[in-house]
Amino acid sequence: MKENYSEIVGGVSTKENVALVNVHGIGFVDASDAIADAFNAIKEEDINVLMITKGSCEPTISIVIEEKHLSKAVNAIRDKFGNGNIQKINKERDIAILTVLNIKGPGKPGIAGRIFRKMGENNINIKMISQDPSEFDISFVVNKKNIEKSMEVLRKLE
Repeated sequence: MKENYSEIVGGVSTKENVALVNVHGIGFVDASDAIADAFNAIKEEDINVLMITKGSCEPTISIVIEEKHLSKAVNAIRDKFGNGNIQKINKERDIAILTVLNIKGPGKPGIAGRIFRKMGENNINIKMISQDPSEFDISFVVNKKNIEKSMEVLRKLE
């Protein structure tokens, strides 16, 4: 769903029926290898990764995939890493990706801060964030029940 929004936000797109997988590793010595292994395990199951982030201080990888592939993805990751390298895997259903499109003023300090402050002020928890390198788009994950409320907040963003 896209429409004209505010002075800052050009539009918002949403993707529902997705799931979040958080892999907490104790054996991720090399983050690049861990990410590659996780991607390869998922790719071997023909599962598309929609979003990914990696913890900078903690050996954690967060991946968003289509919800229908959740069990298959978790099993593939467990099989790839074995029990000794994974501390735990958290799974979340009933989430959605919101992408703030065509941010007006990329590179201008404070835009992302305004977006996330307004989400917090409206009791909307952000579970994961990813920004396009061009700084024109920011994607984030919220509970599916908060999609409409999030879009309303973004419509009013100043």
